[in-house]
Amino acid sequence: MKAKRKTNRLIMVILLIFVVCVNSFNSKINIYGYNVGKYSSYGTPNTYFFSLNNIWWYANSIHESYNVKLSFSSVEKGNTVLQLPTRKEIVDCFENASYPGDNFYYYLTKNNGKLFFVPSKAEDLKNITSLIIPQDYPQFPNGYDFGNYYDMFHNNSSIKDITVNTDGKNGFEIREATFYNMSGLQNVSIDVGDQAITLDGSVFANCKNLKTVTLKGKNINLVGSYNFAGCTNLKSIVIDGNLSIRGYQDFAKCNSLNNVQCNGDAALTVSNTFTTKETFSEAKDPQITFNGTVSMLPSEQVSEENLTGVATTLKNDNVVSTAKNTGVFVDCGNIGTISLKGSKNDLPSNFVISTTVKNPTVENPIGKDLTVKNFNIEGSSTLHAGAISNIAITNVSFNQETKVENNAFVNDEIGTMYFNTSEVTGQMGMKTSVSEIYYNNTDINKKEEKVTELANLSLDGVECQNMYFFSPNFNYLKNVSYHNATKVFGYGGKIAKYEEDATKITSKDMFEKWVKKNGGTYENIVSLDESNLPKEKTLYVDKEGQSADLDLSSLTITAHYNPEVAEKDQFPTSVKSLIQASKYTLPYTTDADGDTNFSYKILQEVSSARVDSTTQYVYQGKNAKDEDATYVYCEDKNVSLQPGSYRYYVQAGGITWPLDVNVKVNAVERIEVQPKSGDVLHLTEGDNLDANEVKKRLIVTAYFANGEKQSKLDQSQFEIRTQDYKAEVSKTDTSLIVSYKSQGEGIKAICNYNKFIVHENKVVSFEVNSDKDVMADGSTLELKDISVKNVKYENPKQTPIGNVEKGFHFVQNGVIKDTYQITKGENKIAVVYEDCTMNDALEITGIDNAVEDFEVFCPIDGVELYKKNTLNVSEISLRNVEYKDSRLKNEEIIEKGFTFTVNGKETDTVELQEGKNVIGVKYNGLDKYSAITIEGIPTTIDRIEAQYIGPAVYEGCEVSKDTKVLMVTVYHKHPDSMDLLLSNFDVSYGTYHIVPGEDNQIYVYYKGVKSANAIHVQGLADNAVEFKKVTYKGSGKAGTVVNKSDFYVELGYASGKTVNSEQNPEILNQLLVEEKVLKNGENTIQLTYGETLTKTIMVNGTQDGLVTATPTMSVTTPAITSSPEQTPPATDNVVATKVPTGTNVPMEVPASPGLKEPVKGSYYTVQGVKYKVTAVKGKSGTVEAVGYDKKASKVKVQTTVKINGYSFAVQKIGKNAFKNCTKIAGTISFAKNIKTIEDSAFSGCKNIKKVIFGTNVTQIGKNSFYKCKKLQTLQFQSGSVKKIGKAAFKGIAKKYTLKCPKALQKTYKKRLKKAL
Repeated sequence: MKAKRKTNRLIMVILLIFVVCVNSFNSKINIYGYNVGKYSSYGTPNTYFFSLNNIWWYANSIHESYNVKLSFSSVEKGNTVLQLPTRKEIVDCFENASYPGDNFYYYLTKNNGKLFFVPSKAEDLKNITSLIIPQDYPQFPNGYDFGNYYDMFHNNSSIKDITVNTDGKNGFEIREATFYNMSGLQNVSIDVGDQAITLDGSVFANCKNLKTVTLKGKNINLVGSYNFAGCTNLKSIVIDGNLSIRGYQDFAKCNSLNNVQCNGDAALTVSNTFTTKETFSEAKDPQITFNGTVSMLPSEQVSEENLTGVATTLKNDNVVSTAKNTGVFVDCGNIGTISLKGSKNDLPSNFVISTTVKNPTVENPIGKDLTVKNFNIEGSSTLHAGAISNIAITNVSFNQETKVENNAFVNDEIGTMYFNTSEVTGQMGMKTSVSEIYYNNTDINKKEEKVTELANLSLDGVECQNMYFFSPNFNYLKNVSYHNATKVFGYGGKIAKYEEDATKITSKDMFEKWVKKNGGTYENIVSLDESNLPKEKTLYVDKEGQSADLDLSSLTITAHYNPEVAEKDQFPTSVKSLIQASKYTLPYTTDADGDTNFSYKILQEVSSARVDSTTQYVYQGKNAKDEDATYVYCEDKNVSLQPGSYRYYVQAGGITWPLDVNVKVNAVERIEVQPKSGDVLHLTEGDNLDANEVKKRLIVTAYFANGEKQSKLDQSQFEIRTQDYKAEVSKTDTSLIVSYKSQGEGIKAICNYNKFIVHENKVVSFEVNSDKDVMADGSTLELKDISVKNVKYENPKQTPIGNVEKGFHFVQNGVIKDTYQITKGENKIAVVYEDCTMNDALEITGIDNAVEDFEVFCPIDGVELYKKNTLNVSEISLRNVEYKDSRLKNEEIIEKGFTFTVNGKETDTVELQEGKNVIGVKYNGLDKYSAITIEGIPTTIDRIEAQYIGPAVYEGCEVSKDTKVLMVTVYHKHPDSMDLLLSNFDVSYGTYHIVPGEDNQIYVYYKGVKSANAIHVQGLADNAVEFKKVTYKGSGKAGTVVNKSDFYVELGYASGKTVNSEQNPEILNQLLVEEKVLKNGENTIQLTYGETLTKTIMVNGTQDGLVTATPTMSVTTPAITSSPEQTPPATDNVVATKVPTGTNVPMEVPASPGLKEPVKGSYYTVQGVKYKVTAVKGKSGTVEAVGYDKKASKVKVQTTVKINGYSFAVQKIGKNAFKNCTKIAGTISFAKNIKTIEDSAFSGCKNIKKVIFGTNVTQIGKNSFYKCKKLQTLQFQSGSVKKIGKAAFKGIAKKYTLKCPKALQKTYKKRLKKAL
């Protein structure tokens, strides 16, 4: 028989060679993309050869049947993919074939014959790397029983990938050991659609390089055992369908298996599916995931153990063990995570089990042979007795309803057990230890508030060290037991259900009763700072009958998380910030059903008949009378309490403690009295003790029943009387009574005070100041010329009077007088004030009063007047009076003591004649013969009337002539008419002085005609209202006494002017400086000006006497202003500049962006110079300089000025424009625009040194540079100057220099003769 087979094979090979040779010469038939050749068999009956997919195949019939056997003969060179033909491809090849192919076609199509694949020899596969099994093979290999070819893939090392994609019409079965020990195989992918995959046992066993397996079908059946046993590098198997494991040890020694994923239901047997200690041993954190229901197959459905030769080899090689029927995960390597995500899981006994126990070691301290890192029950499950046995688990989590049959966990060591659902019931375990049990606030998917109650769970067989109830809302325990000393942590502030007596209790009480019943201890997760709990509170009312408001939300209660649980990661994010804080403050809540874990509640006493402990929380405690009382939660934030004692209870974190509240009348229990300075109060006889000037010298401190004190009582809060209750003190008084007054209640506390001294009420000294230290012989010193200040009394603490305005007099030859006649020589003047005479209080030297020069101010000088008018000497004044003796201070203005001189005769009146009237003025021996020139002319004016409608004017300030405030009406004789002047340019005032507080009457002149009536101007006192600047200039040496001369002072006045002590040293006369000796470091010095203006500064004292610190203004008394009806409105009409009153100066209108186009006749001030617009054309024009702003820090003469965007050429310097201006200094240049310099334009400008006259200057008026004493250079650039007025340069420097073109030297020398 064997010889016959060998003969047949030889014939077939020869025929094949022949066919190959012939085929190279024959044509090819293309069927469905394959080249198919048709050949007849020679020597072997019923055999047909053909080429398909680059592989030679041969077919023959099987044992007289209609079945066709197919095997491949050879693989064409270079082909690495073995793609098996489909049935349709084979049928198509036979359809038009010759015998015997046409017979095969008949067998397969007409008689439903089967097509069997019978592999050829294994060496024919040595170049194949990929095997593709077509979609219509229901079984593979399906012909191993016909010959000895079933092991053709055994030990294959070339095939790396096996792919099966069926058409979904048939299942797919792989016969036993088909791919056994394929060392090159790495990836297997089988997809049968909605059909079943069946592995008959040992299919991929010992494929040591197999890495990934994907099985996709409706059902995946592992039968016959050992299907993947020994796949030591298998890392991942994905079962995408319902899994059924009927055999044994399918994954034994899968050392690298890191991922087992079953996406359908899994029906398992306790057949050691994952077994041997090597399984999982080389994987990192293996993940076992069941996404469907896990259940157990009935025992009758378990397959018999595979007994093929391969199975025997696996046993002999210790790839699989002989043990069976002991569990699912049995004695395997350590597992990372087992996740049960499906519902209705049914875990049998020994689901996870270790059958051996090691002795504890350093590496395995708990002595368990099998450990699972995470065992997650995420779907509803039932765990049968002993389901998890004899293993170590790091974490067990219950996330859905779980029924635990008696002792599901047996002899296990568990790190943490997480209860993420309330629906875990049954008997948990036996001989099992758990380090920590977490009743979680969040489940495994981070969903919060899962476990708020627990029932019907026994932990009696579990030894647990710590239990944690992480939900603040956990409030119910029923039929839950444990045994052993366990520490329980929970939130104690929830109102809990408690069914033993149906009452409402706090969860803290619930836990404590539970612990007491089962053993162990309880601790709150939230711990209060008990050392600072509010336990007493005292409230005060002013008097009996009043109620005190108790703010229940004002308690300060702090808490912190128990350090033993603060580091746990089971808390919701909402409390993470509280955990991280060292402590947090609990707010007050009135919610009766709310918890006190993060807030506190107040319990108030109620009648026990009003409460039902089954519907509301009730607390039984002692009240303020130590009686048993009933308390319920207070729903108010504030309660009103009458004086008395009350007891409330505070509850936080479930802890309850008493709060005793006492309401008392807050009476002043005592008062203390002391002087503000020194140890003794100095009084003056006759002082009204209850007057503010006495009270303000005392510090009265009241001490109240609440322990507080009011250190400085207001003066209205206490009274002072003598012992016989008199208001005025006398020298016989030895004790005073100081009493505290409560508003509406009268005297509440009394203090006898005897540390005082009563002095006589008399002046003992004062100071007299005057700015006149030299006066003319025969002149009169008036009281207004002196000031009395720093008046001191016998009482050393009586505040000195800073400035006295009246009540003092001169004493001359023993006679009290209001004036003092100065005589030549030393005049030592005595002054008396309040019976205190200060001899030699003032010393003035009387000297010769001969006058060197003066100017005459006449409101009508140089204008045309009407003849027959009379000019009286009272209508003029003298200005800038200079005395021959330089010790006499020049007078700005003198209003009497002089006369007119006409034709050598002195007179007080002059009747004006028609034509020129030249009038002289004589004063103190100096006669100015032509001081006034008036042109007498005929007139038609009958009279003029004037009315002032402007604001009040500060003393020493100028009254405006603006038409807005001064209305002048001119009445004419012929014709009979009247005119209201639209411009007051030709209007002037007679001599006036603004007297504060009085109605000042001033006459108005228009072209020399005096108004028929005087205008009325209200005068305002221009008082200092603020310290603008104070600078300490003293030595700063410690030990020196501070005095007024150490300070530079700038004062701001009500009028807006600023006066400083350098330019006006007399202001220091009214400055009082606190007497103080400087010490090292900071010294506080108080300065007083007048009666109300004060400032405090800091002076740094040092030992070496150097000033080391710039004084700091620390306190400034607000400016004292006049009352509203006296304060002038903000207007240009109130002029604050100190100028000689009565001068004929035009009204200034400040330049402003808001003004419209400048018009002819309007006035503006630019850089300190006042200009009158003389012409406007387009955006330009001409102006005349008519004066200057005496407040300006700088005065600059310009040739062109900008006003409101217009450009104006300065063509003329007006009469008296810069007279006596000391702010113009150095060189003046009159450029091309300026043509005329009028009379006295720069007279008295003592700081001008050089004048340059430009090419367009034609006229220089008389006295224009009179007494410019420093003027040394006159420069004329051309011969344009035709007229130089009389005395134009009189009084300039004696040695002056004339500069001009050479040709003009003689001309200018001649013209200057009359001018010098």
